[in-house]
Amino acid sequence: MSIKLEEIKNISSEEEFENHVERVIQNKHTQKWVIGRERGKKIFELMEKFNPDFAEKLVLDLGCGFGGISLFLSQNVRWVIGVDTNKESIRISHLRAKMSKEDNFFAILSSATNIPIKNDSLDSILIDGVLEWVPLSKPLENPKSTQLEALIEVRRVLKEKGTLFLAIENRYYLRYWLGTRDHHSRLRFVPILPRKIADCVSKMQKGEPYMNWTYSYFKLKEILKQAEFEVLKVYVGIPDYVFPEKIVDIEDKHEIKRQINTIRERKSRKIIWGIINKLGLMKIFSSNFIPICQK
Repeated sequence: MSIKLEEIKNISSEEEFENHVERVIQNKHTQKWVIGRERGKKIFELMEKFNPDFAEKLVLDLGCGFGGISLFLSQNVRWVIGVDTNKESIRISHLRAKMSKEDNFFAILSSATNIPIKNDSLDSILIDGVLEWVPLSKPLENPKSTQLEALIEVRRVLKEKGTLFLAIENRYYLRYWLGTRDHHSRLRFVPILPRKIADCVSKMQKGEPYMNWTYSYFKLKEILKQAEFEVLKVYVGIPDYVFPEKIVDIEDKHEIKRQINTIRERKSRKIIWGIINKLGLMKIFSSNFIPICQK
């Protein structure tokens, strides 16, 4: 991603930063991802639903990247702490906070399996599109073991009754079966293949093991239970969790149907989503899951 600290160090406002992003990145989807404001807004709305006094909370954004989501949250809550493994991203997020005059945000260079925060310290933790990348920090270990280690570490720093907001792709997303490339490896079919076969395919095509493990609805709930989280509710982002137009309870077929009809999406995709929902298969074939959990 072509955002360099050297190129933005003299920028003095968030508006200038966004203009710079739009100049150097051609893909509009990537532009929005880097800026992060829209993503932050949807996440805040969902978090607030579960925390009526959310404005008073201390929030951790695990895998904060360039700080877009964190900075939006910092405008609406007491404190936001970002954690990321990329030093350049941390520096950029700090610079953006300075531009925006947000003094209730800071970021830490660390990993998901080693969060330098005391036990029982945080009200809420956000893991948005990050859990599937965590195994890359320990490439010689089993991906699920590393992810479980990270979830246990997250639980350690949460207060009792603290909430975890997780967003991740569905391993068995319908379009993967139709040949759409995996969002992470850029390979076809690897998410839905047995793990050992996916590993072999990745090694043959890319020269590296397949580490970006995602999960089915039931296996995701299972790993969260293993980390001793209580899953309060599972949502689905429509059409996805990265830029959701709507975030809906995955159990609410009625509301999902209503929201599918309102989103800006190709008619063919709306029809497919509608069929999956009507058949009660959202838990099997939806593009993503957003479980809300409690310690």
